Amino acid sequence: MTSLPASFAPACTDLAQLLHTAVAQAFNAVVITNAALDGEGPCITYCNPAFCRMTGYTEQELLGRSPRLLQGPHTDPQVLQRLRECLRSGTFFQGSTVNYRKDGSSYLVEWNISPVRDAQGQVQAYVSVQQDITTRVRAEQRQALLARVLNATQDAVVIADEQAQILFVNQAFEDLTGYSSDEVQGRTPKFLQSGEHTRFLRPTARSAGTW
Repeated sequence: MTSLPASFAPACTDLAQLLHTAVAQAFNAVVITNAALDGEGPCITYCNPAFCRMTGYTEQELLGRSPRLLQGPHTDPQVLQRLRECLRSGTFFQGSTVNYRKDGSSYLVEWNISPVRDAQGQVQAYVSVQQDITTRVRAEQRQALLARVLNATQDAVVIADEQAQILFVNQAFEDLTGYSSDEVQGRTPKFLQSGEHTRFLRPTARSAGTW
């Protein structure tokens, strides 16, 4: 039997400790389950502090439990079905749905699950990285609502940043100028006075009083 270099074992130990510390201090929630698919399904064997903060449960309350305890009335069953299919086939999963904290409050979670295989290719565990996307999704929903409201008005609307670069134009602007939103993104309204566009649009755009 070939002996390992004397420095090999300490190096492995140091790396394992480093990996454990990195996961424990990670911003994203990390949870590891076993590979059992019967009964309640995979059960939690490890979770980092970020996962505990996100769910409101302590590590002791989560270990040995199924992640199903986070599901509730608004958890998307189609996402869960796709998750089960990925677990059965041992393939990568990515999705998002509503989960529930220990206090009953809901949050939107985005997560992925990767199977962990042994040397023979058998799935031994699943590792999942999760993120609470509630704030991001709600901001996107507000932006979408604002866009719908602005597109409903008959007045041309332009939203620009501090450098006067266009961030948003509504449908009335597109109808007035003939330019699509994609064509004006990042430009300044001054280009409408540059002669690049149809000449008759220039006085019309100025008279609209949008800039």
